Amino acid sequence: MANRHVLTLVLLVLAIVITIFGSFLGFLAYSKEPYVTLQEVTYRYKKVSMFSGYYYLKPNRIYDNCTISIGSELPMYLNLVEGINLSYSYRVEEAEALGDVELNVFLKHPDGWSKKYIEKKLNFENYTGISLYIDLNNASQYMESLCRELGQKLSFFDVVVDVHANHSVKVGTLVVLDTNSHRISFAIDIARNRIDVDGALAYEVPEEQKKNLSIPQKLFGLDVGTVRSISTLITSVGVITSGALLVFRSRTSSRTFVNVIDSKYGNIIISAEDPPLLRNDRIVQVSGIEDLVKVARLLEKPIIKYIDNDNCTTLYIVATSDYTYVFKVNHSHETQ
Repeated sequence: MANRHVLTLVLLVLAIVITIFGSFLGFLAYSKEPYVTLQEVTYRYKKVSMFSGYYYLKPNRIYDNCTISIGSELPMYLNLVEGINLSYSYRVEEAEALGDVELNVFLKHPDGWSKKYIEKKLNFENYTGISLYIDLNNASQYMESLCRELGQKLSFFDVVVDVHANHSVKVGTLVVLDTNSHRISFAIDIARNRIDVDGALAYEVPEEQKKNLSIPQKLFGLDVGTVRSISTLITSVGVITSGALLVFRSRTSSRTFVNVIDSKYGNIIISAEDPPLLRNDRIVQVSGIEDLVKVARLLEKPIIKYIDNDNCTTLYIVATSDYTYVFKVNHSHETQ
């Protein structure tokens, strides 16, 4: 019996150590995120779209040159301009591109309606360039003829240059479908005798796509999620084992104590199968078995032992005509 008591104590200590270890392992695992999210670039390239050109001038004494860049900050007078030499270029960098570019020139009335004036379409691979000449005298005459049909006098219109590209882009082994649009316009103000350009002449568009990657975090060489599961299992086993051993020890400790009492004072103990009749007003609870033994010897009375299985207790009783002395041992915990 003593060996069993020591063995259960050792096992209980071991179970508590396992519980502490599992809890510590769980603390480390749950204080660390199981995954870290990183962004990986799937593809990246750049689109470059650009207009350039110049106004072709009539002979005049205002400007020193016969041409002026369309991007110049100098005022441009309509009556001095013969036409516009315009160039457009489009390229895709850091990738391979294949597709087509469509350029349209519209003459737009202030009321909102417009007429297509020039149309060009080219296939390209990585790069393309388009050049055209817009004859402003011809364009003005065309718009004036249309306005006469409406009974209007032409005083203002826009020359809109619209470019649209459709193409596929190959980046490594990945193929992406893409588009690009670019528009500028020349405001032809007949009443003010001015030409003004509106819109960005050049721009770059970076294109990229990223995807999120979930990288498992490691702890002691294992994934954090795996360590979390292991710590939960270890802690659960430790807690359950500790609880079971505590219950087992609490139940056996009282029986062990009863055996000690029986072996030590068996000469004055009598076992009773039937429960004794006890009056609550005459019961004296004794705090220790030694005190009860002293009472029994003093009164020269035997100690009656009764096992109360219903209440999980063992009663040791010394009965006299006046009082009943009782020492109780609970089977759920040890009482001395």
